[in-house]
Amino acid sequence: MLPLVFVTGNTGKAKEAEIILETPIETIKIDLPEIQSLDIAEIVKYKAQAAYDQIRRPVIVDDSGFYFSAWNGFPGPLVKWIDKAGGIPLMLKMFTHEPDRSAEAICCIGYHDGTSIHTFTGIISGTVTTEARGDRKSV
Repeated sequence: MLPLVFVTGNTGKAKEAEIILETPIETIKIDLPEIQSLDIAEIVKYKAQAAYDQIRRPVIVDDSGFYFSAWNGFPGPLVKWIDKAGGIPLMLKMFTHEPDRSAEAICCIGYHDGTSIHTFTGIISGTVTTEARGDRKSV
């Protein structure tokens, strides 16, 4: 039996998945088209179909986003564009005068088994800090 395939450029994600699932996972990095949507499950389903169409094997894909309550869930999965524009320093600057700092980090995993696409979503609630912590400059 072939190992599961995780289509990602982040080998760390695949290693974490191997530990959680207790099964070997092959990592393949391919460029996938990504639709622009605030619905993370819709993005993941699209990516799963595109990945399956390219490699013709069952695949795992993922996407994630930050959902800020004060901004009605924006930027959601579009957070990568804020990250590219200025990363954590820009995000903190945008929140300077925001009284509601509650947020959710959401990750959605998609699995295409060759017949259908299954999605799984995890949510962590938290608060946007007032200053950067750690040594990372991007989300």
